[in-house]
Amino acid sequence: MAAPPLRMTAAIGAGYGDIDEMISVVTSHPRPVFDAGSKKARGHALLRVQACALAPGDVRVISGKTRELQGPPEFPYVGGGDVCGVVEAVAAGETRLRVGDSIVARFHTAGPRGGLAEYAVVKTKMAESKPRRCTPAEGAALASSGVAAMAVADAVRPGERVLVLGGSGGVGSILVQLLKRVADASFVAATSTQEELMTSLGCDMTVDYLWQDVWSMPEFQTNPFDVVVDLVGGGWGPARRSGILKNGWHGGRFLTLVPDNAIFEVGGDAVRCVL
Repeated sequence: MAAPPLRMTAAIGAGYGDIDEMISVVTSHPRPVFDAGSKKARGHALLRVQACALAPGDVRVISGKTRELQGPPEFPYVGGGDVCGVVEAVAAGETRLRVGDSIVARFHTAGPRGGLAEYAVVKTKMAESKPRRCTPAEGAALASSGVAAMAVADAVRPGERVLVLGGSGGVGSILVQLLKRVADASFVAATSTQEELMTSLGCDMTVDYLWQDVWSMPEFQTNPFDVVVDLVGGGWGPARRSGILKNGWHGGRFLTLVPDNAIFEVGGDAVRCVL
């Protein structure tokens, strides 16, 4: 007689809609089946989850707005994709990870799924060792946000002036540190209501968007930015019209992770890059 399936605690989504109505915590969700010797297990590992970080992608999935690209194959489903934990099992022949390793992993499906549970299956190629100085919660928060921030920082040249729209978010709080300490930007400004946090992370100036209009500030009109990074959305038009971003002929670039629409624009006065 076959043994009953193992169970675990998990946060599951019952459908699309309001998060308070669709997400619930259960204590008897089926634990992932992981057969180390099977073909399906190759390139994967079973993780005992210690922390899971949530991001805008999780909100989009539960809302149903990205169901064609990120929708779960069935309901109910376990949400969350960026995780930190300890490797519980690996596939036969696995050389990259070992049982007992403390790792950080990004979601390995089309959408963020599987992380809000006691156990999750992750792709080994989407996993890295957790930095020793990081707590599990910090490690999970770095999984996607840190990678995105590094990609943006790589597009900034030493000595450039940079404006970050949304500096205190997950990507922004990492990005402003990289811009000053790695990319060697000469001046970093950020829009945020958290001035003390932004200063502690290395920002030269914080613009409280509740009280100040970043697009009309005289000091930015006089000395425009080399790069504007939009982590909020909707900044392309104002940046282009306001004059606070150098035109493309003088090296001005507009970088965004949240495009206003599906069309990637390249204009004579700026370049819009979706990373």
